[in-house]
Amino acid sequence: MRSTRYPDEPLIGASFFQGCSLKERLPQYAEFQSCIRIKIAPGPEDIAIDRWGPSPRLLISCRERRNPIKTGEIYTFDLNSQKVKRMCRLGDMDYVQTFSPHGIDIRHNEDKTFLYVILHDPHNKGDRLENAVAIYQVFDNHLEFIPPLLEEKDHLWSPNDLFVLKNGEIYLTNDFKSIINTFFRKNTSDIVHFNPTNNQWQKVGPKLALANGIFAKNNHIYVSTTRGDTLYRFPRNIDGTLGQGEIIVKVKGMDNIMPLGNKLIIPAHFDDIAFLKHQKSDQNISPSAIFLIDPVTKTKTVLYSDSGKQFSAASTGLIFDKKLYASQVFDPYLLICKPAKKVQ
Repeated sequence: MRSTRYPDEPLIGASFFQGCSLKERLPQYAEFQSCIRIKIAPGPEDIAIDRWGPSPRLLISCRERRNPIKTGEIYTFDLNSQKVKRMCRLGDMDYVQTFSPHGIDIRHNEDKTFLYVILHDPHNKGDRLENAVAIYQVFDNHLEFIPPLLEEKDHLWSPNDLFVLKNGEIYLTNDFKSIINTFFRKNTSDIVHFNPTNNQWQKVGPKLALANGIFAKNNHIYVSTTRGDTLYRFPRNIDGTLGQGEIIVKVKGMDNIMPLGNKLIIPAHFDDIAFLKHQKSDQNISPSAIFLIDPVTKTKTVLYSDSGKQFSAASTGLIFDKKLYASQVFDPYLLICKPAKKVQ
């Protein structure tokens, strides 16, 4: 069987990083401190909130990343009842041979809700350059595939995260180019755009150092970089391309981006070697930090901070009804935290 390295796997062994300064001290205080874990499924890397059903819920992209041969699933977590459920998928069997989800986003248009899912190696060929975006209509108990798969090797060579505009336009980050480029923080990742009117992909922004999370608001695109340790903001042009970017904040190892009003919630990985060791075994912990970032003042507040004993490798965070919800890259849990004091 061919060995496959998927785009969201750790890139190299921990020994490769020895002697490098790839660790920062965790913040000592956080706004959310009273937390519990809820078991979902292995690798709940990305989450999206569905506000349009009978009860608000999280849609969760899950895949076992310690054994990438296994396929994944989409789960739901009801925010009122706290019940967990696996979503059945209908209509994709002729298109998707391996369901290995990564980044997701949700779009609501009139009375319909759609889930956009990045899939790695959807045809089960063991080709890390073969990726797709699948679109599903969201129902109470299942997902219904809307053909065809969106595939284009030149623009979906290592997709990590995506954001979907109300009109169906997609912005997407490609992250990993090569081990050497990643180690030396080379700007080899890119940002791409999909136009649903003509079904065309195009590269729209500058090269970045391991681009990760992406989010759009007020005609701007925000992109976090895991190796560049930077959150950028780009103006969006009418043709989908991006203008000159500016630095909003510098934070080590940033991951996915979620909104809170006019601010952004972004988890961060503060210890690269610990992260790589955590990928090998859940007995090895990896620090988690989650920040609330104000793009106007260019300041950051610590929402959650942990050595990894409670919650390792946080990847996505959001606040709903004054509670913080977080997902993680490898272990099968969501985190739910209450505020230590009033949070906006």
